[in-house]
Amino acid sequence: MAEPDRVRFLINADRLDEALAEAHRQLAAEPQNAELEMLAAWALSNQGHHPDATAAADRAVARAPENVWILTSHARVMRNADRTGPAIISAEHAVAIAPDNVTAWIELSFAFNQTRRGSSGRAINTKAEAAALRAVELAPDNVWALNALAANRRGLQAIAVYERALAIEPENLTLKRNYAVALRQMGRADDAALVLREELKSAPADDALRNQFVATRRQASRNEVAHILDQARYERHVVRQPTPWVTNTAIAIIAVIAILAVAIAFLVAHLH
Repeated sequence: MAEPDRVRFLINADRLDEALAEAHRQLAAEPQNAELEMLAAWALSNQGHHPDATAAADRAVARAPENVWILTSHARVMRNADRTGPAIISAEHAVAIAPDNVTAWIELSFAFNQTRRGSSGRAINTKAEAAALRAVELAPDNVWALNALAANRRGLQAIAVYERALAIEPENLTLKRNYAVALRQMGRADDAALVLREELKSAPADDALRNQFVATRRQASRNEVAHILDQARYERHVVRQPTPWVTNTAIAIIAVIAILAVAIAFLVAHLH
């Protein structure tokens, strides 16, 4: 009997080689099991083996074309392989079958967002945002729905959505990383670096997190240097361009000196 939960546990523990071996072991006994095939696709996708992952995901959909979990998982594997066309098709099929499925709407939003990177079309932006809003409407406290919505926001609006999600799951590393990116884009690199530094304390071996922190800290340093230079330029400008008060005072002093000089010359002339 298949035990897909065992494969899921190994994937969630990031024991991907073991997960893949376990999925293949179980598939040998149940070769038509779509769930096991999709879990194998997950493991392959997380390892970066995208051609094998998409092939396995396609086989899973062929075996269970109306299964919403299979369809949303297919969309995710396709997105990871940067194949947004098939990802959108699967996600749209999923929401057509199950219009109240939050995960389906989240996947659809992310697929549209990924498509937007290569397009400036307003229609794509609207579809991505609409899908994210629908996910949040269905599940206001679902942090992944909020994460999808934040991806469709900019500036202070994005930061507000991330902060709302982090209030629900304050230890969610993915949210913290995305929040730090939003802060950095707003010119708040110091705040972003503080967020990442706290995470590094609990995950010191996470190279991706460390690299993000280093890049953010460098940006904060560049911002600080730029601020100092701007301040120095401003101060030099003030010195070179005296205020009207300073100018008027200088004129008055010069006038007084001129009057005194005339008076002294007059006195000297009469004394002789």
